Amino acid sequence: MQTKLIAAAKQGQFDNVFTSEVIKGQKDWEVAFSDVINCANRFSFTKSFWYIGDFFTSKIVKVGGSFETESPLSKTDWEGMAPCDIGKLFHPDDLPKMEAFLVFMATFLSKKTAKQRSNIKFSKLFRMQNKNKSFTWRLMEFPEIYYENNMPRYVFCKISNYEHMLSNSKCTMYVLDTNTKKETLYYCENSEVVLQPFVYDKQLSDREIQVIKLLCKGLLSKEIAEILKISKNTVENHKQNIFVKTKTKKITDLVMFANNYLNLN
Repeated sequence: MQTKLIAAAKQGQFDNVFTSEVIKGQKDWEVAFSDVINCANRFSFTKSFWYIGDFFTSKIVKVGGSFETESPLSKTDWEGMAPCDIGKLFHPDDLPKMEAFLVFMATFLSKKTAKQRSNIKFSKLFRMQNKNKSFTWRLMEFPEIYYENNMPRYVFCKISNYEHMLSNSKCTMYVLDTNTKKETLYYCENSEVVLQPFVYDKQLSDREIQVIKLLCKGLLSKEIAEILKISKNTVENHKQNIFVKTKTKKITDLVMFANNYLNLN
C-alpha cells in the first residue's frame, strides 16, 4: 500500500461523498446489513451506537444502540439527517481532519476491487458531543460498506465512547490493510500529513520522520543538525530511537524502510 498525502478537504469534495445518482435495482439496507445489525451490540466493551447512511439519498435511514446517551440527538433527529450533518456534533478542531479523512477513505476504497475492500478497515479517533453536549473521545468504525456497481450504496458506521480508555489523545485515522502478506497498519494525526506506519511498539514522531528523510538523502548528523537547528547530539539520539522503532540497524536498512513506508518527496 502506497503512502498518501492527505490534503484538507474542500467543502465540495466532502459533500460529494454522500451524493450520487441512484442506481436501479437497489438492495434494501435491512437485507444488506442484517447480520451486522444483529451483532452490533454484542461485542462492545463500552457504550456505543450505530447508524446506516444511504449515499444516494444522502440520509441516515436507521440508528441504534446508545445514541440517546452518547449524542444530544433523538431517534427522530438522527433518522432522515444527512450524514455530513453529523459533523456539527464534532469538536471544531477535529472537524476539518475528519472531513479530510472521509474524503481520503472514499477515494481510496473506490480504486479497490470488492475483494480488496473487504480486507481494508478504517477507524477514526475524534471528539464528539454526548447527551449533555460535552465533548468526549470516540472511535468511529465502518464494519460494513455495501457497494452496487462499484459505487457505495450504504455504510454501517459504529461510534464507541473511548473517553475512559484515553489520555492526551489526538484526532487520528487508522488504516488496516491485510491485502498484502504482511498486515500493515497506518495512522495519520493531521489532515495534511503522510500516513505513517504503526507497526512498532512506538510511533515515529514528526521530528523523527524529518531526520529519516534527511538521512536518506545522505546527510551527516552535523548537516542535519544545522538544517533542523538542533544539536548534533540530539540528532544522534533521534537516530538511535529511529533504529529501535523501525527495527533497523544501519542506514541502508533505514532507506529500505523509508522507501516502503514513507513519502520521501
